[in-house]
Parts: sequence; structure tokens; C-alpha cells
Amino acid sequence: MIMISHIRQQTEGRRNIWKVIVANKPFGKASSPHILETVFHVARANRIQLICLTSHKQEGILQRFLLKF
Repeated sequence: MIMISHIRQQTEGRRNIWKVIVANKPFGKASSPHILETVFHVARANRIQLICLTSHKQEGILQRFLLKF
């Protein structure tokens, strides 16, 4: 996420623009709360919207996303 933010800043010349990352199964086995909090903190700090495709059904992960069915 940080690399994408840096590259985008270099190409666009602006710092505070929103970016979108679409990821397929980004969490894998990394689903503990302290890891998820770090991932989402980095995303917020770098103005990144995460769109994640996953088969996780863990409540701790699902609660962090606005789900649309």
C-alpha cells in the first residue's frame, strides 16, 4: 500500500489523493486483530480504499468492511 501511494504521488504530483486497491484473498492466514488493525491503519493513513475478494467468514474481518450484498 505504501509503495502504491509513493508511486501515485510521484506520477500525479499530489499527496492527498485517494487510491483504490482491489485484492484477491489479501489476508490469508493473517487474520488476527493486531495485524488487521495495522493493515487498516496504513490504508487510512495513505487514503486507500480496499476492495477485497475473500472467502473469509470471520466476524473480525467482516466487521471492518462496509458490506454490500
